[in-house]
Amino acid sequence: MFEKTTNKKIGKIILFSGPSGAGKTTIANKILDLDKSFKKIVTCTTRAPRIGEIDGQDYHFLSKDQFLDLIKKDEFIEYAVVYDNYYGSLKKEVLDIINSGKNVLFVVDIVGALTIKKKFPESISFFIKTNDLVELENRLIKRGKDTPNIIKQRLTKAIDELKVENKFDYIIENNFIADTTKKIITLIKNHN
Repeated sequence: MFEKTTNKKIGKIILFSGPSGAGKTTIANKILDLDKSFKKIVTCTTRAPRIGEIDGQDYHFLSKDQFLDLIKKDEFIEYAVVYDNYYGSLKKEVLDIINSGKNVLFVVDIVGALTIKKKFPESISFFIKTNDLVELENRLIKRGKDTPNIIKQRLTKAIDELKVENKFDYIIENNFIADTTKKIITLIKNHN
């Protein structure tokens, strides 16, 4: 799908996945601040915006009908249902970014990451995790975005997600954001 038609530089597809609360979005945002050759994909979702989230910047917030219409039109590179909400990445947005020579960053759930990796084996995939589930639970509580029931669901899902970490190019334990970010940038630049 992403064929090089000229000598123009084509960007790389970078995938960040792993359990909720592991720091995927924070790492992506740090990379975007440090290196302008990266651009984050803005995912579409049917979930309601959280406090402080901006439509078009954090997510493209859509109604379920709008999302289903885009599915019918085959507009997504991948999509999934997570916690009763739809999430997906628009093909056009990905093509626009990589064709401009920038690297596209995906912060995406496990299913989405593996779907993209299957379609685009040249993509570079990172599984971001914490050192254990206790640390993950502490991070989820500290961020204050979820109810105790949702946190419990996320921890249960994390156990299943950890079982597929070996399907990713790199498994990164995120203990210190600055160190993790530098390590990931180096791995991306040196990846063949």
